Amino acid sequence: MVCSHATASAPPMFTNILLAVDGSEASLEAARQGIALAKALNARVTVVVVTVPWATYFARELAVVVPDVVFPEADYEQRRHSRAVRLLSEVEAHACRADVAVKGVHRSHRDPTQAILDVAEHEGCDAIVMAPHGDRAMARMLVGSETMRLITHANIPVLVHRQS
Repeated sequence: MVCSHATASAPPMFTNILLAVDGSEASLEAARQGIALAKALNARVTVVVVTVPWATYFARELAVVVPDVVFPEADYEQRRHSRAVRLLSEVEAHACRADVAVKGVHRSHRDPTQAILDVAEHEGCDAIVMAPHGDRAMARMLVGSETMRLITHANIPVLVHRQS
């Protein structure tokens, strides 16, 4: 049997990789690996940080019964926004140093999985890279159950980077 080589090159496997980060070292390492993958594939990256609204975060707390007692809503939202901006800047800087095109996106949504899926669709991402669990200090952003939900609901590949 004689095999001939096709003259046309195959389309790139991934062209826009979504990096879901929450600030945990695991998610930042997954983002670094996602950037390395993007560089190897000549792809770009979209970085998403999802924060949950105050009412969702404190849904089971005293703050719902007595607003602004546990943690004032304005302070919460300002801190979450500032944290998201810092995370995006950190990952964007790493991508720029690697000479990978990058776009940062911050979403506030009661359902982090849905927010990630929405961003992936809106930005035309063809893969998602994330860690298998989130940062306990930033509860309800990307925890193990969110990763599992994302894997089962995404219609694009989800690459879960486990640290060794």
